[in-house]
Formats: sequence, C-alpha cells, structure tokens
Amino acid sequence: MKKVRAFLAVLLAGLLLISAVGCGGESSDSGKKRRKSEKKESVEEETDEEDTDEDEEDSDTSDAGKKKEDEETDAAPVETSPAADPTLAEKLCGRYSCKVSDEEYEILNILTFGGNLYGFGGAAMTDEGSDELGVYSFWALEFVPDDPADLASTTAKECEVHELAFSVMSNLGRYFSAPEAVTLRLDDNGIWYGGSAASEGAPAAERFYERDERVENCLTYWNDDSVPTDTRMPEILGLWRQQGSDNPVYLEFQDYMNFMIYQKSPAEEVMFGGGSYEYQAGNVLSGTYSLLQTGGMPYMLEGEAVADDKTLTLWTEGHFSESEWPFEGSDKLTFERITPEEIPVVTYAQVSAAGYNEDYVSPMMEMEAVEGASASFYGVWIGAYKKEDEAAAALEKLEEAGFEAIVAYSPDWENLNPQPYYCVSAGRCDNQAEADDLLAAVKKAGFKDAYVKETGGRLSHRVIYTLYSLDKVEADKYEVTLRSVQIDDPVGYEYYWTLTVDERTVFDEACDMSTFGGYEKGDTPLSWFRKNLDLAKSDPDKYMENGPALSGTFTVSVTGGHIDRFYSCGWWD
Repeated sequence: MKKVRAFLAVLLAGLLLISAVGCGGESSDSGKKRRKSEKKESVEEETDEEDTDEDEEDSDTSDAGKKKEDEETDAAPVETSPAADPTLAEKLCGRYSCKVSDEEYEILNILTFGGNLYGFGGAAMTDEGSDELGVYSFWALEFVPDDPADLASTTAKECEVHELAFSVMSNLGRYFSAPEAVTLRLDDNGIWYGGSAASEGAPAAERFYERDERVENCLTYWNDDSVPTDTRMPEILGLWRQQGSDNPVYLEFQDYMNFMIYQKSPAEEVMFGGGSYEYQAGNVLSGTYSLLQTGGMPYMLEGEAVADDKTLTLWTEGHFSESEWPFEGSDKLTFERITPEEIPVVTYAQVSAAGYNEDYVSPMMEMEAVEGASASFYGVWIGAYKKEDEAAAALEKLEEAGFEAIVAYSPDWENLNPQPYYCVSAGRCDNQAEADDLLAAVKKAGFKDAYVKETGGRLSHRVIYTLYSLDKVEADKYEVTLRSVQIDDPVGYEYYWTLTVDERTVFDEACDMSTFGGYEKGDTPLSWFRKNLDLAKSDPDKYMENGPALSGTFTVSVTGGHIDRFYSCGWWD
C-alpha cells in the first residue's frame, strides 16, 4: 500500500438524536424549587417593608398597590410546599472539570430527570482571553443504577452505576460500548469518579472532578435568570406524559420559562434536552432547546397549545418538522399531567436485558470476532511469500477464482514458519474434513500445489486499523484512545474496536518512519500522537501539508485493545 500525498476527505453524517435535562444545568429540581420559594419569600418581605414606608407617606398609593397585587394573586395563584431534602441524584448535579495537562481538561455536566441521572462529558481547553472551558470533543452519558433507591437516597454520598456513552461526533451517535461499572462519590468540592470507565490505563482507581463554573452549560438555551417569570399560561407548568404511546415523551415546564423534554427506552440512547420557552398571542407556544449530545445545536419548539388541570394539547401542523421534533405521523399531541413519581427510573437490569441497542458495536460482538480471528484453523495453502505485494497478487488470483482467500503472517501462528512469510490460503476451515473438501476444489481450479495444514494457536495479533479523521481520537495524561476504529484482520475478519496507545507502545525496528508524518528521532508512538494532535489544533495547515499524519491505515500488533507495536503506515486504497 503506497502513502500518497492527496488527502481523502471523508464526510461522516452524524445521527442527530434527542436528549434533555432536569437540573437546570447544575442544580437539582427540589433545590431549585426551594430557592424559588426562598427568593419569593425574600421578595415579599422586601415588598412589605417598602409598602410600610409608603403607608407613612401615602396610604392611597399603598392601597392601590395592594389591590393590584391581590388581583395578580387571584389571576395566577402560586402554591408553596415544604422543601424536600435533595436526593443523591440532585446533589450530584453540577459542572465539573478534571485537569489532565497545563491547558487540557475533561469536563462533566451532570443532570437529572425524574430520578434518572445523565451527563454531558467532553474534552476541553482553556481559550486565551476567555474564562470558559471550550469543549472540542463531547459525548452524552447515561448513569444507569442497579437500584433506583441509590439515586433517590437523601443521605447517601456515593452510588454504583453503569455508564453508557454515545455521541454524534463518533460512532454515528450510537453507544461506544456496553455498560461499564462506575462509582460516583460526593466530595465537599466535587465528585470522585471511579471504576472501569474512569480508570482504564490510569494508575489511580479514581479521578477527582472539582466543581468548575467555567465549564459551559450543555443546555445552551437554558434561562439562567433566577427570578421566576410570568408564563402568561400558568396552567402549563408541571410535568406531562405523552398519551397513546408505548414509549412516551415527557415534558416539564417551569416558571423560569424553562422546559425539558425526555424519552428513554432501555434499548435506545436517551433523548434528553432542555431550553427556554414563551407563550405568545394566539395560543402559540414557542421555544429553543438543545440536546445532551449535540453540542448546543438549536432545536425549535413551536405549536398551538391548550392546557387545563389534567390535559395539555399541542397542534403541531405547520409548526414542526421531523428534524426538530421527536413525534412522527401526528398533527395533534395530547399529554396528561403526572407527578414526578410517575416517571420510571431505568435500571441496569432493564438495559442489560434489552441489549443496549443492536445497532452499535458492542465489546461482546468485538470479542467474538477477535476470538474467531485468534482461533486455530485449517488452511488450504497455495504459497508463502517474503514480499507482501506478492502475497496480495496470489490472494487476488484466488478471489477471482471464487474463493474467500486470506493471508496469515507466519510468525503469528504456532505451527507456521517462525521466519516471516506471508502465507496465502483459499480459506479457513474448522476441521480436516472441511479442509479436504476445499483442497479438492482449489486443485480443480488450477492450484495444483495446494496443501492442507493447521495453523495452531495464534501467538500474536497483527491487524490493520483504519482511521479517517480525528473525531475518534481522544487523549488524556496517560494514553491516546482510538474509539471504534475499523479493524481488518488478515485472516478474514472485519470489526470495530477501541484501541489505546500508551508509553508501552513502540515502533517496530523495521518501520519506514518516513511514512509517519512529523516523526522525529526519539519520538515514541505516544509522543508522536500527542505532537500531531497539538499541531492539528494549533496549526491545521501545517498538520495537513502532506495529508493528515494520524489518518490512514496502520499495521499494528495488539493485546486486547492495547497497541503493542506499530509496523507500518499507509493510505487506504
């Protein structure tokens, strides 16, 4: 495979999924309601004091003001209730950062809805002249509990959950992997985040994320004003559940002119988003919201709305498009009023039983392919070649003859030659009988010198991965991660796998280092990756001079998901 200079631009279409919020960015619902009540009482106390002063000066003015206040109270009564203690899910809500280098951070924005816990994760950098941490890579997080009572506790300080991550930036909006066990533990200044999803490749079992107001709110259109607003439609406030659906959408309208939208099936990625709204003349409800995993992309809510104590009706014809609203095939949508307790909390047992969504590539599927590619097999061999291009030519002849040909690198296999040869077989067979049948067909096709031999166990795992863009590349202090990259195994398997590069990864002595863009003597694979990632951010033109260095096809040996050794770098054909 030749390294060419022309850059092949690949456009990956992101799947725009929908997801939403429950903490108003960083605070719990109950805490927010408590603060609303406190602020209202404070405003009333101040008003009373002002009215007393005005009484001394002008009783008529005071009476008029009181009459007006009574009229407003009659028009829009506000119910108050004792504030409940916040749950653990609500206490965990907030914005957090974990510093991984001088300028780089990993961020979390944790949110809750109806007892379910979600997050917006990302990689961020400090921007010169800005107080915010600007996210350049992001993903949505579902924290799925074994027991919903853990998140509902008002006294617990930690919980065990399983994390599911997905993003439109990579993997087409689908889950990166099966659920991974995570511990979330409260601290006075932040949270400890630990477990298999947090500590892979890191020396510590936990990472500490401190509260950090510089982290951007993933709800771009959320109204941060702490003063309740006149909705002009008080009957719309509260929680609503879509009627006539096996997997209903939930809406919540708050008196801060904020609203949330939510839908979750155990087998599908969550739809979870929020923003602000207003009620206009002609019964028109309009608003703008963003979604948990779409990086602030605006979505519009608009329709004619009518609500009473029990029902909310939205007429959507002429107001919605399928790309902006999660309802299909209906011009009239009806919702029923519910309490927070009527929102189901999704559990790990439900998610596990549902299979986490069959459209994504799971580690179980990946491992089945890896195990199959590693198993001993019987080959019908037509030749062994010192040069890879000679083996490729022989492979092509077999394929033209109708065989599913493969190439095995001999040092990788127990029973093949320990000296490096590219061995070409007409296929792989599970037993001697299958191999004998295939041998007869191969000889009949003109390959008279073909013979059968079992490979024995696989001693090392040499594969080719293809990377088209940096969307799948993540880096922290300890390693570089390539998320769900395409793997071509020479013995006939293709799958997607998450690979890691760390300080143990090396370049093979036989590597042609001139094909590794920007390589300098003394670079390790980890430092080479980091250097090019920094260059892609700081000077994209220089990074692209001879084609993107980190993209292309790379032959590597792996153990599990760890890249042990790089053998070559090239471009895809």
